[in-house]
Amino acid sequence: MVYLPGNTPFQDTKLALVDRDGKTKPLPLPSARYSEPRISPDGKQAAVLSDDDQGPFLSIYELSQATALRRLTFQSADHPVWTPDSHRIIFDWSGALFWQRADGNGAAEELAKNEHAGQLTFPSSVSPDGKTLLYRTFINEGDIWSLSLDGDRKQTAVISGASDQTQPYFSPDGRWVVYMSVESGQPEIYVQPFPPTGAKYQITRTGGMSPLWSPDGKQIFYIGFSGSTRQLSSVDVHTQPSFGFANPTKLPIDKIAPRTSVVRPYDITPDGKQFLIILRELNAADQPAQTQIRITLNWFEDLKRRAH
Repeated sequence: MVYLPGNTPFQDTKLALVDRDGKTKPLPLPSARYSEPRISPDGKQAAVLSDDDQGPFLSIYELSQATALRRLTFQSADHPVWTPDSHRIIFDWSGALFWQRADGNGAAEELAKNEHAGQLTFPSSVSPDGKTLLYRTFINEGDIWSLSLDGDRKQTAVISGASDQTQPYFSPDGRWVVYMSVESGQPEIYVQPFPPTGAKYQITRTGGMSPLWSPDGKQIFYIGFSGSTRQLSSVDVHTQPSFGFANPTKLPIDKIAPRTSVVRPYDITPDGKQFLIILRELNAADQPAQTQIRITLNWFEDLKRRAH
């Protein structure tokens, strides 16, 4: 039996601010299993998940001060999303959507249960007006739905299909949604109007995941991949008088920690000048830790012995 250790994708990582030229400034935090960094819209704080073997927990980091992480949730949480006023964070807990004040005052409040039993939710983006949340749910292979954050908390299908659609993110003007889909047979980046009109634009042709709009709405960022390498790329876009885009440009940022394809391991500052990125833990030779291939001989005989 030949296998890779199950915890390989979740080895310790570093949090760092990286500018568009690749200049890296690690945050003064210890190495840990970080994921999904999300900068508040006012640029003052960052939410980040860290895993301590009991589940991922949500913490807050003050970007203007060299402070430790402040634990926000004491139950397992996933997929943090800031509200536009920077006051609350939405997250998924056991397949239901909650939000909680970022300053820690008050308990988490349930927004909605998933209407489809057993189908987990992945909140991704809140519209600029704060009225609509986009999330991904495991209906079909994976569909994108919306949740009304005011009024009746109505849940509505937005982008559906026989393939996996995930990682939806609103444009800064709220009129467009960028997302990842595997409808072509591999992960690619697409854009649709919001609300959907039937129009659809395929942004990448050679693979892409974890899309994100620039704060000014003039670029889309995404992670391209070749083998185990994850590299950030940008695409210039315009939305007036109609939607159009240029060819992708690779940025000199390629030490992004590998994670599953449904989470985005980076975010961008409100001024658009830096990225907050989960970086691979490197050794002294500036190389990622080597993955070991493990071989077990006569494993079936051992299994039969243990079964008896």
